[in-house]
Amino acid sequence: MEAMPSELMIMFLGLLAVLVVPGFAMIEAGMARVQNSSLACLKTAMIFALAGASYALLGMNIAQHGLISGILEFISLVFGADAPSPEFFFQMLLAVTACLIIAGPVAERVRLWPLLFFCCIFAGVIFPVLQDLFITQNYLGGLGFSDLGGVNLMHMSAGIAALVAVKIAGPRPSRYADPQNSQAQDHALPGNNMPLAALGTFLLWIGLTALHSGAYFLQDLTFETAQLSRTILNAYLGSAGGAIAAFWLLTFRHGKADLTLVFNAMLAGLVSTASISIVAYPLLVFIIGGIGGILCLITVSFLDRLRLDDVTGAISIHGVGGAWAMLVAIAFNISGILGQIAGLILITMLAAGLSTIVLILIKASIGLCCSERASRHGQDAEEVGVQAYPQFEIRRTGF
Repeated sequence: MEAMPSELMIMFLGLLAVLVVPGFAMIEAGMARVQNSSLACLKTAMIFALAGASYALLGMNIAQHGLISGILEFISLVFGADAPSPEFFFQMLLAVTACLIIAGPVAERVRLWPLLFFCCIFAGVIFPVLQDLFITQNYLGGLGFSDLGGVNLMHMSAGIAALVAVKIAGPRPSRYADPQNSQAQDHALPGNNMPLAALGTFLLWIGLTALHSGAYFLQDLTFETAQLSRTILNAYLGSAGGAIAAFWLLTFRHGKADLTLVFNAMLAGLVSTASISIVAYPLLVFIIGGIGGILCLITVSFLDRLRLDDVTGAISIHGVGGAWAMLVAIAFNISGILGQIAGLILITMLAAGLSTIVLILIKASIGLCCSERASRHGQDAEEVGVQAYPQFEIRRTGF
């Protein structure tokens, strides 16, 4: 059977990658409390629309031509620019996915409009600047830095920006015990719908696998069907390693496995193998994914100790998983060790620094977080006006 032309394959993978959007929506709607489920869906839809438009109209020019030239040329799409290539759509999806990663951890306390404003800036300026520095120009290329298609850059930068956002926004009311009150206790604030979160996890798995596979096409249009099959198989093995490692570790330590942590570890295993799924042997991919899953569990616990409230676990999945993926790539190109380490450090510093500046300015001007009452009782009534489950009466007292 004749293979599908490369450009058509990129478009197919790009359309398949759109499944990350319902994936993130279902994960947040399931992991959040019931009174915030409608907002999770609306927020995801608006990020898909606004972040994609920001990247299409401004960000892509910055990613290709640099910050100044990109700003000067951003209206070229409106006034008779050439038709966008398949790479354009794919890179736009990377920017959208990065913003969706950021949105999950700050659920149930950040207002919709400030979050959308930040996502437009992240997709339109911050992420494209990083793409220009580390992918298009690749100023660290002389040291051996490489990131096929910018997938690891997307995971890492979004995870770091999410960490900054969580720190600036603070935890949800009642999530952690008051240190001044010796009688106070932490509250887990569990999600309302685990089957929905499970559906979102598997939708996200498909979408991220398409993103990772498409990265190889963007790097090399001679990519063959057999290689695509290998990347998909290795994506499965990486995520399987993460899920199995988390399941056995949690069962061994606690006698039972936390469903949400297994989901997170499975996705972390997938992210951890993004840069090596075309070159690594299946057993090695399985082991690397397992380590990524364990690192995810450790990070979740560590963030809780620091009182950093990540609702969906995206910081551990994408930030730590993306960093681990960059380090793993060294094993297949030992001469690039300095470049990969330098890239990891610089991406962390730039993503954290730029995100901090923008979020602090947003917080000081239009405000970032919702009222304590809205955070306790739900943002659906205040910002959406539509309850996800109107047949159930939401309790107005307690937590």
